[in-house]
Amino acid sequence: MSYYTQIILHMTLMIVFFTSMSAGVYTAKFLKKKTSKWLKLHKIFMTTGLVSGLTGFGWIIYVVQSGLSPHFTVFHAILGLVTLSASLTAPLVGLKLMSKKTDKSKKPLLRKLHRTIGWTGILLVLISVVSGLSLFGIITVPFL
Repeated sequence: MSYYTQIILHMTLMIVFFTSMSAGVYTAKFLKKKTSKWLKLHKIFMTTGLVSGLTGFGWIIYVVQSGLSPHFTVFHAILGLVTLSASLTAPLVGLKLMSKKTDKSKKPLLRKLHRTIGWTGILLVLISVVSGLSLFGIITVPFL
């Protein structure tokens, strides 16, 4: 498989990551009052996005390692690691929020934290996609 094809696979997985995460946020924000199935849809979209993101991240680690290049030497790679960390943290907070063992007095704070980390994750994914497209020369971003 050519290097170009390997990068295209990474890009595809990360675009699915962004699209699925965005659909999950949309579902939670706009479908909550329209359907009782919003939470199930939210979980499906977010799980799909997270699996795609983890797969894309693991894939590019393999590709870089195969090329014997150093890891995390460019802005895009570091931002990707931060993005993935936020994307892993949000569902953990969400699970804690949904747990029956969680004290009800803590739920408003957990809900706010879950939303804040989730929106931050979406923003980071978008910036990561743009920086990746810039790194590969598909788009031009003056400050990257």
